[in-house]
Amino acid sequence: MNRFPSSLLPVLCGFLILGGASAQPQDAEAPQTDYRGLALTTPFPATSVSLEETTTLELTVRNYGLPPQLLDLTVSEAPEGWTVTFLGNGVPVKQVQVGPDESVELSLQVEPPAEAEPGDYTLTLRAEGEGVSDELPLTLTLAQLLPPRLSLTSELPALRGGPTTSFTFNVRLQNESSTDATATLQAQTPPGFSVAFRSGGNEVTSIPVAAGETQSLSVEVSPPPNVTAGDYEVLVQATSERAQAELPLGLEITGRPELNLTSVDGVLSARAAIGQSTPLQLVVLNTGSAPAEDVSFSATTPDGWTATFEPETLPRLEPGQQEQVRLNLTPAENAIAGDYVLTLRASGEGLSESADFRITTTTSTLWGGVAVAVIAVALLVMGGAVARFGRR
Repeated sequence: MNRFPSSLLPVLCGFLILGGASAQPQDAEAPQTDYRGLALTTPFPATSVSLEETTTLELTVRNYGLPPQLLDLTVSEAPEGWTVTFLGNGVPVKQVQVGPDESVELSLQVEPPAEAEPGDYTLTLRAEGEGVSDELPLTLTLAQLLPPRLSLTSELPALRGGPTTSFTFNVRLQNESSTDATATLQAQTPPGFSVAFRSGGNEVTSIPVAAGETQSLSVEVSPPPNVTAGDYEVLVQATSERAQAELPLGLEITGRPELNLTSVDGVLSARAAIGQSTPLQLVVLNTGSAPAEDVSFSATTPDGWTATFEPETLPRLEPGQQEQVRLNLTPAENAIAGDYVLTLRASGEGLSESADFRITTTTSTLWGGVAVAVIAVALLVMGGAVARFGRR
């Protein structure tokens, strides 16, 4: 009888142990469960629904260890008047096929009736096959809807600037209701003002706002070119189908005076006699948007000329107001007949306007008469001499 060598027993035991250890991970890779049956589940079995829109829930049907199952999908309990629909790949379904240890994803659409009152409602779903079934109870809360409401706000609802300033207001439009809305944007402005609405850098006339959300807007207000200094208001309006919001925006336009100096007929040229005072009628006009204070007049003339103004100053010139001023201009006695350029200037507090006038100087009519008389006398003398000596 052959005996097994005792020296080989430890080696054989080692192989048995290693063989058992190497088989263990294979069992772990395919864990088995003792449960056999169906499971109809959803991640959120208690949720809120709305009267204004359809609610969609995600469902999963799983087959644990059973042969392939053709399951009927039904609603075993539902509130009166509610519409409940099973969807597979976006279309209504009434049955689903689930293989062994497989699952199928479904959706459930829920629509409460328009007359439903706020509160909690119970809905029970059922998946049933051959001898097997599962039910899923759901709790649906129909919340009280918020009334349609929009609001407009701005951190800086009043700005200050000049007549050429483009005023930009940062405005927030909030939808404080339970439903989405599209708001039309408008503004009531003083005459001549223009308004542009911008969102994300683009000019818009309407903007969608989801329920409970807020949109940021830029409201750009441009005054007309002839605007006068003062306080103005622009009323911004956002209107949806069932709600409206208004926001008054204030503009303080400080204004700026602008002077224009010219002649009565607009011609910047005149004639003046050498050595004599010649009156020239000027007109000064405030074309700006604020009063001009303490307007004075001056002239830059050739040497020896004199220029005075009547009146010398105007205490106040309102926007759009004009006044006549007389310039008394006397060219120098030794001036040569010809064309000269004079610079006339109207100056006020913080502003100055100048105009260049071309003055054509002429000799005095008195000296012209004297010259004519001298020539006449000379002619008479010459005539007498010719007559006297001619007889000889």
